[in-house]
Amino acid sequence: MKAVAYPVLNATARYWQSRATVRCAQTCTAHILDVMGPDEWHDHTNDSAFTNVGAKIALRFAATASEIVGDRAAPVNAWRQLADQLVVIYNETTHVTAEYDHYDGSSNASNPPWIHQPVPGLIKQADTVLLQYPLNFNQSAALSARNLEYYGKRVDVQGGPAMTW
Repeated sequence: MKAVAYPVLNATARYWQSRATVRCAQTCTAHILDVMGPDEWHDHTNDSAFTNVGAKIALRFAATASEIVGDRAAPVNAWRQLADQLVVIYNETTHVTAEYDHYDGSSNASNPPWIHQPVPGLIKQADTVLLQYPLNFNQSAALSARNLEYYGKRVDVQGGPAMTW
């Protein structure tokens, strides 16, 4: 672990640390801006749910690994704090996890050319569904079910990947 895995984990955590923007008002929240999550039809998005959860996992894993290998120079507390601060946006209107900031399920802007009749909020990949598996993100069973129901209706049946199904 010390010779092979840990250098990769350390570099990954430092990468996410460099990509995060922390904003503090009453509380501090962290945001990862200008990314493309698994749904490649939506690029240059902010706070992709899948990306932010993946970063949370990577930061926490690197912090634990640094303790195991005894790397006292690693910013373990900062990595854990950043993981806690990274947002996963809950849409209060739709009552589901937002695929990314400002996704409201109604945008037609990214429909692929083979879709002749616009489909509201069409997506290629149901990123939020992947939070429960394979990421095992801690969310309620009710929220997982709502995400499945909501995003299942918005995945392109012609171009969507098998992973979503």
